Amino acid sequence: MAPGAAPAAQLAFLALLGTLLPGPGGARTSIHPSKAIIPRGGSLRVNCSMSCDQKATFGLETELTKKVVSHGNNWKVFELSDVQEDINLLCYSNCHSEQTIATMNLTVYWIPERVELAPLPLWQPVDEELNLSCLVYGGAPRDHLSVVLLRGEEELGRQPVGKGEPTEVMFTVQPRREDHGINFSCRWELDLRSQGLELFQNTSAPRKLQTYVLPSTDPHLEAPRVVEAGSRWPVKCTLDGLFPAWDAKVYLVLGDQKLESNLTYNGDSVSAEAWLEENEEGTHSLKCSVNLGEKDRRTRSNVTIYSFPVPTLTLSPPEVSEWTTVTVECVTRDGAVVMLNGVSAEPPGPRAQLKLNVSADNHGSNFSCSAALKIAGQVVHKNQTRELHVLYGPRLDQRDCLGNWTWQEGSEQTLKCEARGNPIPKLNCSRKGDGASLPIGDLRPVKWEVAGTYLCRATSARGEVTREVVLNVLREFEFWDGQGRGNLASSTLTAVLCPPHRWPEYPGYCHSGSSCGPHLGCSGHCRLHLQLPAEDPDIRAAKGPEGPRRGCLETACTIHTTLNPLQDETSSAPQAMTNGAASTNGGHMLLSYTHLPWMPEDQIEDSVRTNSIWGHGLCTVTTPRPHT
Repeated sequence: MAPGAAPAAQLAFLALLGTLLPGPGGARTSIHPSKAIIPRGGSLRVNCSMSCDQKATFGLETELTKKVVSHGNNWKVFELSDVQEDINLLCYSNCHSEQTIATMNLTVYWIPERVELAPLPLWQPVDEELNLSCLVYGGAPRDHLSVVLLRGEEELGRQPVGKGEPTEVMFTVQPRREDHGINFSCRWELDLRSQGLELFQNTSAPRKLQTYVLPSTDPHLEAPRVVEAGSRWPVKCTLDGLFPAWDAKVYLVLGDQKLESNLTYNGDSVSAEAWLEENEEGTHSLKCSVNLGEKDRRTRSNVTIYSFPVPTLTLSPPEVSEWTTVTVECVTRDGAVVMLNGVSAEPPGPRAQLKLNVSADNHGSNFSCSAALKIAGQVVHKNQTRELHVLYGPRLDQRDCLGNWTWQEGSEQTLKCEARGNPIPKLNCSRKGDGASLPIGDLRPVKWEVAGTYLCRATSARGEVTREVVLNVLREFEFWDGQGRGNLASSTLTAVLCPPHRWPEYPGYCHSGSSCGPHLGCSGHCRLHLQLPAEDPDIRAAKGPEGPRRGCLETACTIHTTLNPLQDETSSAPQAMTNGAASTNGGHMLLSYTHLPWMPEDQIEDSVRTNSIWGHGLCTVTTPRPHT
């Protein structure tokens, strides 16, 4: 047993006996209070008393600073000060040469000086266990002292504080994605409510946790395998499945050169894009690194920088007259192969040539040369084109100028007529007779006056060609019915389309007794249908091969014109024809009349004069086009 241990043990044993057993003659020693708890450094008054039938000695045994603040024959009050730790106090008395004792437990409490959460890792992987340490400095009594781990305001765990200075209390958690950016802290609690005091507590400064997810896959690097020197080309590096993606860093490096890149974040994905320009030929290493949570994922690829100029394509000579031989040649660098107009050189190599006897159809033809070079397992191409210029005289045929147009008056049309040639010829089209110009371009709308025959002439330094073209404009004419007798039930007319002419319009009429008014070159029919009642006595009187019947009357026609289109426009002599023919200045107007074979002709004639009987007939009018 260690020195000093026996007296202390004996003292404790004696104190126990003193509190349980009275001394001789009924002597007893007591102490009040029997137990107490005070703050560290505090003071306490203890009353020691005894019962003895004679004069006796008594006192308080302690190592603490004490003084008697009050006393009597058998009691004393001692004041203890600056109590720093738990201690057992002992009151003793000597009566009849025997000693009795009484003890009390004095507990000292004090709040911890501080509590702190040990530093967290800078980044913590999600779903990996994390050990958190709460350090408690001071505090007593320890059996009433505990530590609580907090996530924000949420209590995650509670543990008692053991012995040691400072005391470390450990907690284990499994951080989640949603714990990113959340504060963690430690709180000590000194609960003395069972001792008649209160609950004391305090919380450490918080520490922010940063969680992350970094996938095991490598970034995806998009970059061309071969690049032409001096050209700008894009590269892109992407990694998906990151958290938090916005905290990730992406680095693109070509060789030893760090590239300036533009970062884009989209959900759990991050990408970096950069434009590269490299003039040094050869193979270069392109690396991409994505860093998050003090870890990274990397990928790399090789980029070959090459120089490959466009092939040389020559036309000898570049401008020639038709039916001249032209030499076309394509040349590129050694190691490459060329194709001229889609045909490979024979044998395959860097040079190809062809000869061509050119015509006007070759003017404007493009010749192409394609050169191919294999670099780092990939074939690159360069192309060159040249245009051939052929000198030839004017061309004016149907594909250039249709030459015969027939359009309805008032419609919207586009008249296309142009001459070909190199140099480009000058085109002039004038109408025969009055020299009016052909209205090439948009006709909105087509007018009656533009009809006629035109002579087109195309001229250039290499010759002249002419071509005659015709423009026809169609006009629609209407015929009007006259008034019949009171027993006329209905009438129906048809319309006639006549080719136009360059003279003014002379409308005709179609009615009982006089009908069609033709125009130049008109050939058409004029009909008037008369429907008569069945009970009309004229119908019953009509006789024919098939007997009386209902029918319609198409009258014979008489032509009336106020100006002969074959004369000049100053003539005003009226012309009239009825079922016959007329001739004026070498032109002819022909009129023919057809009737049903079963109806007597005299009855037809009578119908023309009186409209008194029914019948069926057809009048045809034709006027020929005059010679110019």
